Amino acid sequence: VPQSILDNVQELKTKWTYDEIVVKIKESLTLKFTRRIFVLHILTACGADSELAPEEMDSIRGVASALDLPEDQFEELLELYNQQQEVNKKLMKCLWKESNPYE
Repeated sequence: VPQSILDNVQELKTKWTYDEIVVKIKESLTLKFTRRIFVLHILTACGADSELAPEEMDSIRGVASALDLPEDQFEELLELYNQQQEVNKKLMKCLWKESNPYE
C-alpha cells in the first residue's frame, strides 16, 4: 500500500456526501483522463444487484457530468453495459442449464 494512503487512513474512513464526492471528482485530473472506464466501473458496481435504480442512474449521470463526459459517450457506455448484462444472462443460462444451485 502506498505511504500516501497509509498517511490518510482516517480521511479515507470518513463518509462523504454525494456533493462532496462530486467536488473531489471534479478536482481530479486523473479521473478526467480515465473518465470512461471510471463511469463503466460505477455502472458495474451500481448494477451488481442486477438493477440500476433511478436514483443510481441520477447519481451516475451526475458523476459523468462532473467529469465532463459528453452525453453521447455516456449513452454509448450505458448501451454497451446493457448489452454486456444481456450476454452475462445468456452465459449463466448456458452454464446452469439443469439448475442454478444459487437460486
